Amino acid sequence: ALYWETTCQANTTQTPNTYMGASCTQGSMDDETVVRICAEECGAGCCSGDIYVGADDARRLRDRGHVEFVDTTTPQRTMRTDENDDCRFLGEDNTCTIYDDRPIDCQLFPLGLNVVDDTVEIVLVGCPLSEKMNEADISRLVAEAKSVIGNYTRADLHAYDELSFSGEYTVLETVPIAELHLAETVC
Repeated sequence: ALYWETTCQANTTQTPNTYMGASCTQGSMDDETVVRICAEECGAGCCSGDIYVGADDARRLRDRGHVEFVDTTTPQRTMRTDENDDCRFLGEDNTCTIYDDRPIDCQLFPLGLNVVDDTVEIVLVGCPLSEKMNEADISRLVAEAKSVIGNYTRADLHAYDELSFSGEYTVLETVPIAELHLAETVC
């Protein structure tokens, strides 16, 4: 489970939402605030368009019984979307129906990655949730993102980078690819 719940589980009576291992209650926002921001201010806008599915993501989704999740009409592995371009696992209430199994791309949001030569830029995407994060939240998110990125292979990282994302973003850190300890292969 990860630190910011990007698709925002509506049931706040459950255990605290987590993003990259830290409870939301340890950050600047409680669960109720995160749910309100994602559901009301954003409408889970991050759950549409090209959502990259890495090799490890694909294996994990298959192992957990999720089928027909990859869009076969694109050259990269992306999540299949519905007629509105929303992820097919986005529920009617704007919550993720496979939250514990979601792809690393979803786990990282509101962070994104740009590959530039032999480096990776970790970027903060402009959205209502990221606009309300404080410096401690962002620092914790970047540190955790570096370890999560290690689940990608070099090929995954470059395929992810070929997908476009639009909108405003801020480069938070530039990391040499060699320092990321990327996975060699995925079994």
